Amino acid sequence: MDDEKAHLQVYQQTKEKVPALLFIIERSKNKNIVVYSAVFHGHHLHREKPVDVFWHDIDPAYMAANRKAGKMDDRSELNMIESQFAYG
Repeated sequence: MDDEKAHLQVYQQTKEKVPALLFIIERSKNKNIVVYSAVFHGHHLHREKPVDVFWHDIDPAYMAANRKAGKMDDRSELNMIESQFAYG
C-alpha cells in the first residue's frame, strides 16, 4: 500500500506542474519519470503534435546535477532511441 501511495503522490505532484498531464511512466532505475501531456492550440488538441513526451528529472542526484550545471528546470527531452523505440 505504501508503494501505491508513493506512486499517487508522484502523479499528483507532477499534475500540479503539468496541468494537461495525461499519464506518467515510472522506472525502477531511478526516480525520474516520463511525462505525457496534451498539447492544445486554443481549445483543441494541436494537430501535428497532440502529445508532448519528456523526462521529468525528479531524482535528487539528477536535480543536483542540473542545478550545478546552471539548469533551473528539470525537463529533459527524450533522445532519439527513447523517442522512436521506447517512450515516444
